[in-house]
Amino acid sequence: EQLSTVATGTSVLVAIATKGNGRINQHFGHAKEFQVYEVSPKGVEFVGHRKVDEYCKGGWGEDASLDGVIAALEGVSVVLCAKIGDCPKESLTAAGIAATDTYAHEWIEGGIVAWYEATFGAAQTPPTQAHVA
Repeated sequence: EQLSTVATGTSVLVAIATKGNGRINQHFGHAKEFQVYEVSPKGVEFVGHRKVDEYCKGGWGEDASLDGVIAALEGVSVVLCAKIGDCPKESLTAAGIAATDTYAHEWIEGGIVAWYEATFGAAQTPPTQAHVA
């Protein structure tokens, strides 16, 4: 179902946990905001920030703040981060949001494209900015 809607050009939102430098380099639980990108077969575009309360404080995850993070990520299909524990990953999954650290430390745009290709197939691969004239 989702694959066919993407094939017609529908976009999905991807949230990135980053400390900066253009990389997917922050632990999910330490993020105070996520950068949100829209990705479709047409390309990857930055659309904004979603501020959240830090989930991990003193090494322990807070359920109340996780609920706030999930609410802040409404409409997002996947979170790409440097690391994520099983509990927050399960809570995100239950809320319909995928989360992965598979693309940890990759360039943000490259990681988004790699996730999109792995999820929807190579035929749907969006162009990276480097290929846009």
